[in-house]
Amino acid sequence: MNEFNWEQEFPYTREQMFDLAADVESYEEFLPGWHGARIYKREGDLYYVEQEIGYGLVRKRFTSKAILKRPERIEIWTTDKPFRQLNIEWIFKPANKTGCFVQFYIGSELRSKGLEKLLSRFFYETLQHTVEAVEQRADQFYASSETSIRFQEQFEIE
Repeated sequence: MNEFNWEQEFPYTREQMFDLAADVESYEEFLPGWHGARIYKREGDLYYVEQEIGYGLVRKRFTSKAILKRPERIEIWTTDKPFRQLNIEWIFKPANKTGCFVQFYIGSELRSKGLEKLLSRFFYETLQHTVEAVEQRADQFYASSETSIRFQEQFEIE
């Protein structure tokens, strides 16, 4: 199983970062390897999502389920092919007066051990690009907000 953990403090609110992570239908606009996502069913906080990921000409569709508990957490999982299991968790915690900590975890195991071995070389690199894309997307949408200005002023070096 490949696993990846990431945590970062942002100058944006939990609600803002939650909304960015929960907007799965926009992932293809900014996340590397994402070619589409569609929420096809909602039952309260439970979402059913069809997604398409891939690189170059190789693409794979799968379905997943997500529980959204705004603004605290998002839990995503699937056992749909090509995954034996895929678990993703976003946690949003308050930080300072206006910012938040974002924790991200992904655990992935493919059904094919050969494919797992081949793709594990790209797993961490891809997730590093994903982290950078999330940072850029947050800055794109929220950097001009009053919240981020106040946060930046709190940490200016004199």
